[in-house]
Amino acid sequence: MNKKTCFTAGLLVCVVVLGFVSLRTYEKRKPLIFSESLEEVVATVDDRPLRLKDLAFYVAYQEKSVQEQAIVYDPESPQRYWNVLVNGKFIRKEAKDAVLEMAIHDEVFYRMALSEGVKLDTEEEQYCKNEISDFCSDLDEEQFAALGVTEQEIGETMYRIALANKYQSSLAEREKLPYVDYNFDGEAYQMILASHTYTIEEDIAGRISVGSITLNH
Repeated sequence: MNKKTCFTAGLLVCVVVLGFVSLRTYEKRKPLIFSESLEEVVATVDDRPLRLKDLAFYVAYQEKSVQEQAIVYDPESPQRYWNVLVNGKFIRKEAKDAVLEMAIHDEVFYRMALSEGVKLDTEEEQYCKNEISDFCSDLDEEQFAALGVTEQEIGETMYRIALANKYQSSLAEREKLPYVDYNFDGEAYQMILASHTYTIEEDIAGRISVGSITLNH
């Protein structure tokens, strides 16, 4: 094999390798189609997986909340707000981080509630049902389709959150601390979280496009 042939073969190998690397990089950065990726594990809390379908409620809730602020910021072009940089972080990234942090927080407190036998009373059950009904009625068919989950599945998540919230309330009362100290960004909660193990699958989390799942800009 002459030098020219060797050079050509080597160049071809480099092109193939670079092409493969570029494709892998693109796939890792390409936003997920949420409704088609529901079984993807995005985080693990104490060896229990949290899949994208477990985040559906949080995505819908966070997109609705931030979009309300976006409309105030720019009624004619609210999507601009999602790309605003605040304290070194884009609103879109901050919203996604909140989705993950809330889901992990609620999983921790839900499990703690179960371990202590916490249950909703009749009045709390009814309140939870009303909240589920109100929340789901605000989602149209296209938004449910984008999330890929049913009203029942949203309701199941909200029920777990209700138990987690009840446990948080009782814990705050027991420890004589404000309820908010046990929110996902609270110092008291962070101390509890330190005693648990959790991981976030960045390859999946990095591809969740919060702000563009139930919203059409």
